[in-house]
Amino acid sequence: MTFSQYISWVVKPIVFFLCLLPAISLAIGFVDGRLGMQSLDLVTQTTGEWAIRLLLITLLLTPLRELFNWMWLAKFRRMMGLFAFFYANLHLITYVTLGHRNTFDLVLHDLGDRPFVALGMVAYVMMWPLAVTSLNTVVDWMGKDRWRKLQRTVYGVATLTIVHVALQMESAFLVEPLVYLLIFATIMVYRSWSKRHYVPPKKKSSVRSGEKKTVSPTA
Repeated sequence: MTFSQYISWVVKPIVFFLCLLPAISLAIGFVDGRLGMQSLDLVTQTTGEWAIRLLLITLLLTPLRELFNWMWLAKFRRMMGLFAFFYANLHLITYVTLGHRNTFDLVLHDLGDRPFVALGMVAYVMMWPLAVTSLNTVVDWMGKDRWRKLQRTVYGVATLTIVHVALQMESAFLVEPLVYLLIFATIMVYRSWSKRHYVPPKKKSSVRSGEKKTVSPTA
């Protein structure tokens, strides 16, 4: 088994399961009643936390890949991004169905009365084009230049999400959004630096199968 096959067949399934574990844990706790009276708040909070955590992990993969030449990390970027979108969907579904019992008048009232709800909704809507265009066929259809421009909106999503988290917390509990902000600021500083200084590694030249190298005769 090659290293690439090991990453694809062993490591990726493990990471996939680990990303799914919070949702499985919440589902089991919700069904058997272990979450208690605070189940709504816990599900909404947990799904939101994992949405932003996985989003930041997705953004961290490129700096780590470039700094340490871990090219295999590119195999995880799409999966982690889609899991962030998955938890964002669970977060919104919980908020609308359990928190407001599908009463959209209350949701609209929240959008106008609570700024953090509006920011979270904008961030969620911005995630849809990123998720839809993650397929290779869509990338080919759009062209890589246009696709890359669209994908850069993920930094706006991260900014709005961090503000969304900070605005709904009391000042005494701002440690978590501050940690998110520190991680995101580090990513943005590296991104600015890499634009000027990062040099992609050269691809190793390979000989096609069935072809022989020709050696020019020495004089």
